[in-house]
Amino acid sequence: MMAINCRTNGLLLCLLVLLPYALSAKSGGHKEVLDSADQRKLRYTLTNLLVSDNGRWSAVRKVYDASNDTLVVFDRKKPNVPVKQFIRMNENYCFLGNNVLFTSGSGRAHWTDLKRKKDIEFTNVKQSAVLEETQSFFVLKKDGQLSKYNADGQLQNTVSGIESIQSDKQKTLYAISQKGSRSYIYLFSDKAEKEVYSTSNRIKRSHLTDSGKYMVITEADEIKSIIQLSAVNTVTGISKTFTAAGIKEFQRAEFKETGTEGDLWIDVQLKAFSKKSIPEIWYGNDGDFKTKGLGYEETHQYYLWFKNNSKPQKISDERFPDFAPTNRRDYVLAFDAFKNFSNETRVPMPTVNLYHLASKETKEVFKHSREIVIAPSGNELLSFNFKIQRWELFTFKSQKLQTIDVDGLEKPVFDENWGKVYFESRNGMYSYDLNRYQYKIVPGTENTRVTLSPSKTTMFNGLFHIKSTRLNQNNELLVKLQDSVNMNSYLYYNPQKGKDSFVEILEPVAHHISELKYIQALKTAYCLEENFNLPTRLVTVEKAVHKKTIGNARIDVSALSLKRDIVIFTNSKKVKLKGLLYYPRYYQPGEKYPMIVSIYQVQSNEANRYQYTSSTVGFDFDGLLERGYFVYLPDVVFDRRGAGISALDCVNAALDAVSSHPDIDPQKIGLTGHSMGGYETNFIATQSNRFAAYLSGSAHSDIIRTYFSFSDQNYLPMTWQFENGQYSFRQSFAENKEMYFNNNPIHYVDGVNAPILLWTGKNDKNVVWDHTMEFYIGLKRFNKSVVALFYPKGGHTLEKLSDESRDLRQKTMEWWDYFLKGKKEVEWIDRQIKNAIRQ
Repeated sequence: MMAINCRTNGLLLCLLVLLPYALSAKSGGHKEVLDSADQRKLRYTLTNLLVSDNGRWSAVRKVYDASNDTLVVFDRKKPNVPVKQFIRMNENYCFLGNNVLFTSGSGRAHWTDLKRKKDIEFTNVKQSAVLEETQSFFVLKKDGQLSKYNADGQLQNTVSGIESIQSDKQKTLYAISQKGSRSYIYLFSDKAEKEVYSTSNRIKRSHLTDSGKYMVITEADEIKSIIQLSAVNTVTGISKTFTAAGIKEFQRAEFKETGTEGDLWIDVQLKAFSKKSIPEIWYGNDGDFKTKGLGYEETHQYYLWFKNNSKPQKISDERFPDFAPTNRRDYVLAFDAFKNFSNETRVPMPTVNLYHLASKETKEVFKHSREIVIAPSGNELLSFNFKIQRWELFTFKSQKLQTIDVDGLEKPVFDENWGKVYFESRNGMYSYDLNRYQYKIVPGTENTRVTLSPSKTTMFNGLFHIKSTRLNQNNELLVKLQDSVNMNSYLYYNPQKGKDSFVEILEPVAHHISELKYIQALKTAYCLEENFNLPTRLVTVEKAVHKKTIGNARIDVSALSLKRDIVIFTNSKKVKLKGLLYYPRYYQPGEKYPMIVSIYQVQSNEANRYQYTSSTVGFDFDGLLERGYFVYLPDVVFDRRGAGISALDCVNAALDAVSSHPDIDPQKIGLTGHSMGGYETNFIATQSNRFAAYLSGSAHSDIIRTYFSFSDQNYLPMTWQFENGQYSFRQSFAENKEMYFNNNPIHYVDGVNAPILLWTGKNDKNVVWDHTMEFYIGLKRFNKSVVALFYPKGGHTLEKLSDESRDLRQKTMEWWDYFLKGKKEVEWIDRQIKNAIRQ
């Protein structure tokens, strides 16, 4: 018996889903139908959802395979068709209050009162900005004229000679002007513009900090050959400046607001060139290989600039090359990340110390730290201990370290209103009480994969993942829940109702929800949803139930007719897995069809995603179905046997699960994969006799060589990828040489017994292209049927819609048709197969 958990007839499901569309069409609603001939170029998804304050108007961006420049606006009161559409004007778009939309792009800007149907068009536009709190917008023309308008489109003020503008998108806008040898920065307010800074130096960079409290300026004094850094308080207009570094050594400076006092954390990044030696000397105790790739050493100077001080405090100690803030004025974090780093992980998991700024005394606080999340108040620190795979909490008040003994917690968000931290996980949402040191699963989220948004994140150090997180300014938290069968729902956290008080705003639906906007005052949500047989659409939700579809009834005939089974199977380790089995486009029961099995890792979590893009890796999902193939996407998971053997086990179990299907020809099955899927395909090809042909792209062939190789893309040894990265071996080569040897495709290349097509891009820096050459040479040496395609411009994937990607798509189709459908006389394949026969 074929193990099928739920069998979905795509046509029947879509007819039920689209019944409201049919009713709408009868009443005069517009309906857009795509047929199989034009499906590729007309398919699109929807992104970047915006909703007006009153919930009446919404805007989304259309993203096609070849473009993403169409903005569509809808009226909830007339939901069937768009009220506005803008082309190449989606660089900047925003609702102003209830009824006004401002858009700009491609040298134009447009103000629209959607309710009164009034428009103002602007041309020769260089930049634009919208300030939501002040209900105003600015247009900078290419001739340097900057004009301010209110939400009603009325001109408020105009100034000339402006080079550029910057805003916080809420209430603050700065304009930069050049007059003679001096640069000027003006602050625009409700009343008038005000000069807040001027300099005779060259301004290299200027930007607002995340909250908009400071305008920070990097300028170069060419005479003194120094870099000066300045901060302008956007409230008081007071500016302060200090000398950071010499021009030649300076790279960039990052300013971050820290704590609650309006202080600034400054990371000045420098480069130091050392005299090149011949030969280059690489030492065994080298930890940071980035210097080797860049050709210079990258160093940092750290400063903490208190709000009321004229000069910042430089933080330096020869014991520690790196520091990070704690959102406090008394302590910072100090560490030497690359000391004794052996590259078993991609980045170091350092020992982190608390460093007292006054006494310079240190206290070790975290070990094996993969990530640090700082409370906004600075009262607590969270660190993920990579070695024990647990979060650890340090509280300044108690000076104690607590381990949160729950597996799989991710992405903590602080809620200091209630003394809580919320965690995402694959098994529910966890709430941790910071005062009682207790955790619990939030009721109603059990056994679901949880995603939290929105939240406010300040990243202090991206390389070592040191940041601060909290609820956004409205203390909102949206909680997305996804269960084991990909049903999705949303909860809304309302702190006004007390601790762990959540309201359901979207009941469980089978569709994938890519974006959701909740208007609390209206108790209404807008969301973008899709499914494998349903194009992305915009819907409104009231009282947690679907209420209305916004936009035209877009029917993709090719997607509508999709038929798919969800196959349940277990591997030999009793791990429960799924496979997505798609039927040929014109399937007729009782006929025999070939099947393509495409592998990577877990793919079943994409079961409800709409396919709208063309492939850049030679896997043409639509084309295969159109040409009469079953397409099977089984899950693959790794265990302690190693990635190759685990994949072989999963694929064999997946094939066993569909072996009784009467319409799949067991003699006409092909296996394909790209990148990790390509490695899996390479290995399985050396071990299996269940496939009639193989196709592998951008794949490792010798994992032992890779383990001991150096990545020119990431400036890293590749050991981490196997020990603690995607391959998940969890042991070094020295600890388990047998596992590495037994999972290595090149060691068994002589066992391949079916034709295999290999391809790679010769600019691939991720999986170096000579892995494909190596596997090809091994196959050639043992007289195997192999063809290798080397694309000179290609990287790890090929450029979308390029000649190379089109060629790969055509060749992969010809390859499958040749070996699985008997369509011979393909010259480039015949040169291998017929010559091999003659030999």
